[in-house]
Amino acid sequence: MMMIRRALLLRDPLDLFIKQAIEKPEKGKCLPQEDDLPSSVSEILALTAEILKPFYDQTLRLQSKATKASHGSLWETIPTIEFLLSGLETQATRFGRNVDKVDKGKKVSSKRAPKQKEEDDYDHHQHLLVCVKNAQDKLEEYYKLMQESPVYAASVVLNPQHKKHWFNFHWKAKHDWIEKAERIVENMWLTKYKPTRIIFSH
Repeated sequence: MMMIRRALLLRDPLDLFIKQAIEKPEKGKCLPQEDDLPSSVSEILALTAEILKPFYDQTLRLQSKATKASHGSLWETIPTIEFLLSGLETQATRFGRNVDKVDKGKKVSSKRAPKQKEEDDYDHHQHLLVCVKNAQDKLEEYYKLMQESPVYAASVVLNPQHKKHWFNFHWKAKHDWIEKAERIVENMWLTKYKPTRIIFSH
């Protein structure tokens, strides 16, 4: 995301450099015409940076030391993934609009005419939609792996601000997830933390 932001910030000098390299190339260092990027690339990069920003922000937030039980605590892991998945779902809806209007097999031209704008926007959004869907799949894959360990669910349950209510609210459509979380947290309590009764003989 930071590389994209830097590229957008320096777009004008980059464009000038590319145009000069194409029009007046050094000997043996001719720049391909394809390197002269269309204006639509800036739009795609800006949208990509927008999609990546929540991941960047949460990475910085969670790598901090949780001196006040936040910004790096274990209990923040599951809510953070839910937050990121919710954002990706919003983006998927955004880029999935009007999906039946254009032929999906059409190739995008690097020099688009005004009449092609709607079709090109469709192609760009389809490309971003695929990226968003891939991100969703990967994040959900890791999310499911986290369910194999009791510590993540337990850390949310043990947070007085959330407890089990958090799962009932955010996972209300995933009853099997709630049941599994309850089961593994209870099992962890029984096997590791429940006090053992000691009987002394007289």
